[in-house]
Amino acid sequence: MDTSCFVMTEDNMRFHINALKKIAVADGQFSESEQRFIEEIAGIYCCAIPGLNPVALLESTITDEDFAKNLENLASFQPRARLLLKDLISLGHIDGDYSEPEKKLVREIGGKMNVPEDVIGKLETAVDDLNKATSALNAVLYS
Repeated sequence: MDTSCFVMTEDNMRFHINALKKIAVADGQFSESEQRFIEEIAGIYCCAIPGLNPVALLESTITDEDFAKNLENLASFQPRARLLLKDLISLGHIDGDYSEPEKKLVREIGGKMNVPEDVIGKLETAVDDLNKATSALNAVLYS
């Protein structure tokens, strides 16, 4: 598998974090667990670029025009588009309620990246299954 499309630039990371922030506030609430998830993702991505500060990445903002442009660009990089959707869906689940506004925004973002509706549904199911499996594993490990 060619993984070159997964290489993230600082601008790609800034976009990714901003997309996560949009999902986090889609339901009108920004929980501590959502904040921690975004911080963890920023920390992971910052490891790829020496000297990139996760706090600066978290505090960054992009214009709606740049956001839309990035979504259009990701249509050409379906693996990265799907990775973004996976992270958005995971964040939607992090507070225990993948709400309708979050689902709607995920589908809107996916549509702008030309990700088929059935693929978005499969990603939602896979993330849900993964969460259930992780909970079951943790119950065994930590009981």
